[in-house]
Amino acid sequence: MSTRPPVTPIISKHIKNPDEQNDFICGYRYCHAETVSWQQRITDRYGLMLCVRGSGEISHGSQCLKVKSRDLILLKPNYDHAFHACGDWDFLWFHFHTRPHVTSAMDWPEAIPGVGRTHLVKAEYDASLAAMTEAHQLDLKRSSNWRELSMLLLECTMIRGYNSHASESAGINSQMQMAQQLLIDSDDSIDQIAQRCGLSRAGLFAKFKKAVGVSPGQYREEARLRRAAQLLEMPGFTVSEIADQVGMPDPFYFSTRFRKVYKISPSQYRKQLLKDGRRSSR
Repeated sequence: MSTRPPVTPIISKHIKNPDEQNDFICGYRYCHAETVSWQQRITDRYGLMLCVRGSGEISHGSQCLKVKSRDLILLKPNYDHAFHACGDWDFLWFHFHTRPHVTSAMDWPEAIPGVGRTHLVKAEYDASLAAMTEAHQLDLKRSSNWRELSMLLLECTMIRGYNSHASESAGINSQMQMAQQLLIDSDDSIDQIAQRCGLSRAGLFAKFKKAVGVSPGQYREEARLRRAAQLLEMPGFTVSEIADQVGMPDPFYFSTRFRKVYKISPSQYRKQLLKDGRRSSR
């Protein structure tokens, strides 16, 4: 059974006194069907919510947005929103002042006034949940540099949300995002990946090529070769070991495909890296 993070209560001074000590506020809320609807109280800064379990509704005036598990929600400042639990509803929440270098990542399309929402694929949700849980724990402990670490974790999560929107806008829906993740992280065949995405092989090929611009096989091979190029920077691995690590266990085939993309063999690529390294160290 999974354990839930401890609850951080909301204190009124957080709203009235947004000084250096109180400008970062967070918590983990558990709701049930009998939970009374509530009004947003903190409206002078951005808010970020991650739905962990169940579903709820966020409304602004007469407009209502239903949200569910794995939804990441960005609340924009200067809007009053109401919240209502549709049965059980658990979520992590944060309120904070943004930093200038992430301003572009806050430009989410609005589902209703003042609310951006994206539904994360499982891998992105897991990463976001881990980051936001860690930020929540840092706020509870408040050890050295906790605020900077917490903001970095939230900023990474907001960028994940922004990228999720960008992928959807480019036609890369959750099925294709899942396919991309599986092509990189798993050794499943294309047929198995198509099945896990709820598609036929032909359906996966057609949708993937349209959304990403290359076939699933080409996407996987390019990702493996990029990883191989990174590993070639590490002298502790032989070319054969690198070929095996990236999922291309035939060294001859690996070298042939590598040469096609990088125009030189893996061994020559490594020698060039070493030569460039010596030159830059002089």
